[in-house]
Amino acid sequence: MTESYPPRTILLADIGTTWTHVGLVERVAGAFRLAARVDSATQSADRVDLASSLTAALERMQEIARRPLLSDDGSPVLPRERERGSDLLVVTTSAGGPLRCGIIGLTPELSLEPGRQACALSGTQIVSEIGLAEERPRRHRALAGLRAALPDVVVMLGGVDGGPSRPFSAAASVLSTLYADVPADQRPVVVFAGNLEARRPVAEALGRGFDYRVVENIHPRLGETSPQELQRELERIHVERRLPQLPGYAEISGWSALPITATGTGTAVILEFLSRQGRYGGSVLGVDVGAASTLVAVAGEGPYVIQAAGSGTSRGLEQLLEDQGMASIQRWLPSPHLEATAAAILRNRALRPQTLPEDARESTIILAAAREALRRPLQTLDTLTNGATSEAHLIAARGGSITRSGRDSQAMLALIDAIQPSGLTRVVSDWASVWAPLGILARREPLAALQVLQRDAVRELGTVLSIEGHGPSGQPAVRLRLECTGEIIEANVPWGSLARIPVEAQAELRAWPGNEPAAIGAAPIRAALAPGTVGLVVDARGRPLQLPESDAARQGELEKWLSALG
Repeated sequence: MTESYPPRTILLADIGTTWTHVGLVERVAGAFRLAARVDSATQSADRVDLASSLTAALERMQEIARRPLLSDDGSPVLPRERERGSDLLVVTTSAGGPLRCGIIGLTPELSLEPGRQACALSGTQIVSEIGLAEERPRRHRALAGLRAALPDVVVMLGGVDGGPSRPFSAAASVLSTLYADVPADQRPVVVFAGNLEARRPVAEALGRGFDYRVVENIHPRLGETSPQELQRELERIHVERRLPQLPGYAEISGWSALPITATGTGTAVILEFLSRQGRYGGSVLGVDVGAASTLVAVAGEGPYVIQAAGSGTSRGLEQLLEDQGMASIQRWLPSPHLEATAAAILRNRALRPQTLPEDARESTIILAAAREALRRPLQTLDTLTNGATSEAHLIAARGGSITRSGRDSQAMLALIDAIQPSGLTRVVSDWASVWAPLGILARREPLAALQVLQRDAVRELGTVLSIEGHGPSGQPAVRLRLECTGEIIEANVPWGSLARIPVEAQAELRAWPGNEPAAIGAAPIRAALAPGTVGLVVDARGRPLQLPESDAARQGELEKWLSALG
């Protein structure tokens, strides 16, 4: 397709399994701004239909923006014709489902475990694991069963550079025989991420009928693991293999100015950008709690992305309950009544994922599920990044369970409970659900993406000051002095409590441990605070966060914390 240059209007679309989000960007007075946005139910029968989901959302956008965006045949008007249509369309989607992967490795610890980590980093679902150190009959049975698992990709990995190659070439010969009667375009991609010396023998054993790709050895030397190149290759294969299977993919590909890309890839670009912004201070933890899946990422030197397939809060609820149980969600609810009704409300949401929360009660239950949806991927990411999740300077949140909760304060509390940050941490959200397509737009129109992100697409929730360790309940944990527009607020926050202080303009914070800073001799924490919809939250509940064991005490504490944030 062709488009006018420079663009004046841009359409951003992110098509999820439940909702499709569209933003209209216009150049106003020389700057790009987010002029309008809509949410529309994603159109699906057995699978998401990308084209019909997008056109339904654009029909709604036409009504809101009061300008025609669709032609008579229902396709977008591209490029713009005076006041009709837009100049560019950028599309991302999370509807493709996870890539299905079989792993073949030498040993469980040195090969299969790094492979599991690389799959976790790219949101890939492992459907088969085969250890080449197993006895021959068992190994051959596992290889024979690989075809029935229907993998999109087979990853072979293990062995330090210079190690043996025969186990890999033997496994490749079995794969060649196993798929001999399968057309080449229906065979899995084979990715080799092992011993350098085995690359050519594996290629020769496979023959010409496979899409064979080679990446950096995931375990080149003892004590060294390097999964990033394999992660990136798995992400590429996901786009190549999974997205084209969706109805409407070919149609939308003809409309979009850039290749349709996975939502997680576009979001990672934004997280990397935020981590480089001086006003956010360094590392960024991104969380995306969606309907079908949950994604968490750390960005600093480059994002590590983990997508927990099937662990969302509506379509992914059954998997979440299977993994962690209803009791894990109920423990975050502040009353016996909510605990009793949680199962029915969540299962109704799983059956009708496009249902919005009717009241604060339902929002509280959904946010409890969001806490648990985040727990497992956060634990995995924390292990891979040596504790980076709790040490991030910025939490950047997106996903309907967070942004559609109704109250920013309760969404922020859910994030604090799940992540348990330490020190000073700023919290922002993707309120308009446009970060993913903005990240892809940045590859072509970086100025437009930057201006929309900085001016319109980031909602400041506030800052949390988290006190580490534990102290006697009710005793002073931290003393604060907050200066904002000439007004000075002083407060003492006791151990075991939460406090919220509104911050409606730039403010200066000083904080000391305990109640008598002069006697302690401790230098205060000093920080400039940005205004936010929630403001400053002081979390003196301690780290790690411990919920009381008795139901009555736990529910009482949860109710106090919810009330403290409002």
